[in-house]
Amino acid sequence: MNREHRNLETRTVRGVVSAGHCIGCGTCVAMCPQDAVLLLLNERKGVYEASVAASKCTLCGLCLRVCPAPELGDSALPAGSAHPPSSAALIGEYRACYLGHSTRDEVRHQASSGGIVTQLLLAALDAGLIDSALVTRMSQNEPLRPEPFLARTVSEIAEAATSKYCPVPANLALRQVLTTEARSVAVVGLPCHLRGVRLAMRHSPALARKVSYLVGIFCSHGDSTHGTEFVLRRSVGSPEGVESFSYRGDGWPGGISVLTRQGS
Repeated sequence: MNREHRNLETRTVRGVVSAGHCIGCGTCVAMCPQDAVLLLLNERKGVYEASVAASKCTLCGLCLRVCPAPELGDSALPAGSAHPPSSAALIGEYRACYLGHSTRDEVRHQASSGGIVTQLLLAALDAGLIDSALVTRMSQNEPLRPEPFLARTVSEIAEAATSKYCPVPANLALRQVLTTEARSVAVVGLPCHLRGVRLAMRHSPALARKVSYLVGIFCSHGDSTHGTEFVLRRSVGSPEGVESFSYRGDGWPGGISVLTRQGS
């Protein structure tokens, strides 16, 4: 191993990828000051992985400092609290648990399981607590590709409703947070995404000033793109020719809905 390659392995996220620990969140891509990190789909694994361009990289190490992978499994709740968290094997640490749903029928019907996140964002937008939200929808141009983006309106927040059971590089949109006029942003993501956001905020005062709320959603595992491809092969024969795709919604518990370009 030559010196350049060794430096990239130890001082950038390339080492995280080599060890098989990259979760494809996109934090390193959004925060790299040299645009030296890309997120590429590993076709064999069906997941996103970071790739470092040696020709652009200055070995500043920021990508590694904001990477959540090395810290996953550690407590995300502050230590030394007067009210220490409870713990459950299938949930992890928590302060308290509640059950709820949106009281708006149209929000709840279109949701995966209650519409809590959508309703929280709509309420925060209406109250002026936020001016935008980092959320994810399925791309109109590539309906099988998740598209993280900064939603600024009620209709855009509604577009992001329901779960996406595929790899989602949500933190790619942190670049939009930094480069737009957004002043108060709610970031929605899985626990691993939000760990990356917290690390990025620690190293970027500009980002810390803009992110007002972190809204976490439950995660039990991650599905690769192969899962979606399997379902499409069984239902419509091929991933090709899909006009629109939805994993959940249209009434709880919902189910996968596929519209082909032929109208079926």
